[in-house]
Amino acid sequence: MIGAESSGATGRHDVPSAEQLPPLVARTPLAIFDEAITLLRIRPWLFLGIAALLFLPARGLALLAPGADLRGARLDRLLDVLVDNIFNPDEIGATLVRLSLESFALFLTATIYGEIVAGWFAGRNPELKTLAINTAKRLPGVAVAWAITKVAQVLSAPLTLGVLALILGAFFALVAPLMGAEGAGPIEAIRRSTKFVTSRLGHVLWTFIVTGLGAIVLRLAIRSSPSIILGQFGLSEAIPEWIVSGLFEVASGVIALAFVASASIVLYLDVRVRREGIDLTMAVDELFTSPRIEASGG
Repeated sequence: MIGAESSGATGRHDVPSAEQLPPLVARTPLAIFDEAITLLRIRPWLFLGIAALLFLPARGLALLAPGADLRGARLDRLLDVLVDNIFNPDEIGATLVRLSLESFALFLTATIYGEIVAGWFAGRNPELKTLAINTAKRLPGVAVAWAITKVAQVLSAPLTLGVLALILGAFFALVAPLMGAEGAGPIEAIRRSTKFVTSRLGHVLWTFIVTGLGAIVLRLAIRSSPSIILGQFGLSEAIPEWIVSGLFEVASGVIALAFVASASIVLYLDVRVRREGIDLTMAVDELFTSPRIEASGG
């Protein structure tokens, strides 16, 4: 129930009010972009903390891959790596390992966010212990769903210069939120995501593109900050730039991951409003489950 009283909640914080939660309305891609940031602001440390807990191990494992010290093992340098190092399988392999691990971290983060936001709409505030247990139980299914969707995209990419992979990405955009918010299994989540997106492909595709570009710009903006900050405060000699750059590199990954996962949740709510009228359904539930005042007298 939207805006349920906090007395029915569990956990340290109260359940966000109906005014704080994303309004159940249809949105444009840019409005989804904006609402994703607003959603993160409800519990920034919770959302960013979850993203960090998943991003940091993914980054650590990527450092163990052969050729992990390559110059362009970053998302924005992927094209350079493939062109300049086409005959160096270690460096290409390191890039693919890194992208795969970060992709899985994003998928799992969106699943957890889906469970949190669905709980808030139902008047519950999931405890961290509960989230951890549910995530552990759901992990095999999440891995299967992620593998199916990514293999389909990778296999389709060479045949259509990446166009079909992009379209498939839009069709699979709701898989993780569905698994978290509704507890759907991998096959059911893929089926429902494809069904939801079929009649709204253009809308979802544009949202998918806008969100991806926004995440890239966000990461680049954060990465470029160290030299500006050190120069502005005259700290270039006192603090090695590589230390600050490394911290900002990690911060950019965590923030971008949290943003994209948040956008997928807002998109999920948007599509369910468009396809199922979930806003009307929840309004009716609110009406008929709220306390009633009995009329006195005959």
